[in-house]
Amino acid sequence: MDKKLLILLLLMAFAGCVNDMSYTPRNTEPLLIMNSLITVDSDEHEVWVGVSKPGCVDTLTGDAAVHCHINDHMGVVATEKPGRQGLRRFVFSAPLEPGDKLELELLVEKKRSGETVSKKASASVTVPSAPELGSIDTLSVGDSASRQLAFRIKMTDSTPGADYYSLGISCSSQIELYREGVLIGTEKFVRICPLDTGDDLILSEDGIAAANMDSMFDFGTPNYYGAFFDSQFDCASVTLRPKVDWWELKSWYLTGFVPYDSCYVRPTLKVELSHIGGRHYHYLKALNSLESGSGDLALEDIAVPSNVVGGIGFVGISNTVSQEFSLPPYSNTVSYDDDPYEGLP
Repeated sequence: MDKKLLILLLLMAFAGCVNDMSYTPRNTEPLLIMNSLITVDSDEHEVWVGVSKPGCVDTLTGDAAVHCHINDHMGVVATEKPGRQGLRRFVFSAPLEPGDKLELELLVEKKRSGETVSKKASASVTVPSAPELGSIDTLSVGDSASRQLAFRIKMTDSTPGADYYSLGISCSSQIELYREGVLIGTEKFVRICPLDTGDDLILSEDGIAAANMDSMFDFGTPNYYGAFFDSQFDCASVTLRPKVDWWELKSWYLTGFVPYDSCYVRPTLKVELSHIGGRHYHYLKALNSLESGSGDLALEDIAVPSNVVGGIGFVGISNTVSQEFSLPPYSNTVSYDDDPYEGLP
């Protein structure tokens, strides 16, 4: 499950329903939960459902179905697949275009005292336009102890008014494992790279006037999700300047123990720019506050947006464009003659 969805579910269990970025005491009655973060170009879209009870998130019982309406017309009925951590998961595929209105509707029926009780929860989102991602340049900076890869990412905001975005960088490592010069296996490891945004006025939001700070990430906290909006470059081009630690680019793990003595790694970087909605931005702000430890970490200080009618949760949609490019391959020699975990419980 996406970490952002899991964190939001945990917050929902304790904080209750927050619809307008202000704290509301937890609900005492069970409420349907529906969460989904949809990316337009994904082959499949996931919808996670459960029920919120005081102090916990519980498994949703009864007959449940998720209907997907596109532009007020019935699109598809999602298929239920195995869930995780007590949550039920529904999956659907549907072609989505900028400007489309997508409504997810959760329908639940269960028997109670011989009668059928029905409940419904729904959420609507509008598909944003694709962002405009331009050229990307990189430069290695810093010494061997604090080496970073600096980026210059050009983008353009073409629509007037408030537009919200998120930036993500990941590294995919294709790994060849050798033993005494013989190839014994291959693996692929993908790492989401935390962004150092301190030197970037847009991503760090240091240049925002004090009057606008209420809608910003807490001043001075890391921007873990690379979220920002266009108050400084409305209908204009801008260059983003995040950095990534080299350690993050060269860090990978195997799915199990393999007795190799050398490896050859081909890393590929992927830069993703997503156009998101305003509530999606505030949702990322809530998660950012939780992870950064801003404030005193009381849930009252973490405002969680909910756009689900008839329940709680968050449904967001992003339109994402990306660019990939290869980094120089490298090799390592190791001495894993024995299982390093042997003897451990």
